[in-house]
Amino acid sequence: MLILAMASFPLLAMAQSSPLDFLISSLEGQGYKITEVSRTWLGRVVIEAETDRHEREIVLDPISGEILRDYWERRDDDEVDHDDEEEGKSWFLFLFKPSRGGS
Repeated sequence: MLILAMASFPLLAMAQSSPLDFLISSLEGQGYKITEVSRTWLGRVVIEAETDRHEREIVLDPISGEILRDYWERRDDDEVDHDDEEEGKSWFLFLFKPSRGGS
């Protein structure tokens, strides 16, 4: 009985992690360094992260786990083109909702 309880402990820990924890560990797994985590007036979580090549800002609904905005910008300090300010910027919108089991 004790062995069964110990074997299921990692599954319980994973099931209880929040969407924020899951997203942060996913970003870190992709090589991002989390630079700031803050909340908006509406209770949404804003995560700022960066790598050597990108800066990224993600807005997350902490209750549903839905990513409301995912904006990244290429860090290109050596080749700055001031004529085209939008070059190297991209917007992503993911409608990510964690699986709650069932169908």
